[in-house]
Amino acid sequence: CEDAASAMEHPGAGDDQAEASSRARALAARAEERKTAQLATAKLPADADPAVFADSMFTWANTLTSSGANLPFVLPQRVDRLPGGFEMAFIRLDDDTNEPYSVGELRAEVEPINDGKAHALIVRGCGDMDRLVDVPLIMQSMVPAIRKAALIASTK
Repeated sequence: CEDAASAMEHPGAGDDQAEASSRARALAARAEERKTAQLATAKLPADADPAVFADSMFTWANTLTSSGANLPFVLPQRVDRLPGGFEMAFIRLDDDTNEPYSVGELRAEVEPINDGKAHALIVRGCGDMDRLVDVPLIMQSMVPAIRKAALIASTK
């Protein structure tokens, strides 16, 4: 998940020294509370194309709030494409600066398993999982999306 150390090294152009130091401390505190947990694993069928599967899962994640389903989420989200899947960040506004920041992320990536002979979708959660109240709903809706992506990615 996101590494706050690089953000601390470059706090932003035009910041004065005290503001930059304060921002760095806040980012460090947020980074310390970020814990990672594996939330799900789904082995892909042998005939599934991993790239097609990953694209299908990204499309699903990216349309969760803009599709006709419009699931009722508490936290706004930002979905970014990764080479083998997606990362979904849950956004809050900083009370002091009113700038958006990520409370935590879901990261789903297709990874090789069994010495590269097979592939699996690995879903990890990062951040304060107690504050990510939308994760159970997303994980529940992910099950049919995984099944559909597997069908789409099958070459037979």
